Amino acid sequence: MQGWMAQLSNGEQLYEQPSTDEGSSWQKLLEYIKTSEITVTGLSVVRGNIEIHAMPHKMCDGYMQAYEVTVRWMRTEMHKTQGVGSVVGDQVFVTWVDMNGLTVKQDVRPLDSCKVHTTIQ
Repeated sequence: MQGWMAQLSNGEQLYEQPSTDEGSSWQKLLEYIKTSEITVTGLSVVRGNIEIHAMPHKMCDGYMQAYEVTVRWMRTEMHKTQGVGSVVGDQVFVTWVDMNGLTVKQDVRPLDSCKVHTTIQ
C-alpha cells in the first residue's frame, strides 16, 4: 500500500485512494471527520520502502497531508513529493518523501500557509 493512512478516533483506518472527479481522498477524509465529529489520531505515509509517521495525537493539535511538485525550469524536470505533518500551535512540522521513497526531507511551515491541507479547519 502506497500513500497516506489515517487512524481515526472511532477506531477506523482510512487509506489514500486514487483521486476522482469528486476530489482527493484527503479532501474526503477532511469532510468525513467534520461531519462525523471524529478526529484523526494518527497519520503516516508509505512511499517505496519508507514509512513516515507524524507525531502522536497527544503531542500535536492536528495533521497535514499534501503533495508538492518542484519544477526546474531550464531542464523542465519535475520532482513530486508527498508530505505528512504535525500541527503544533501555529507551525506545521512536515516530513516529505519522493514518490519512489528515495529522498526524505523535513521542514517547518507556518500554519497559515498550509491550513487548507490540515485537519485544523
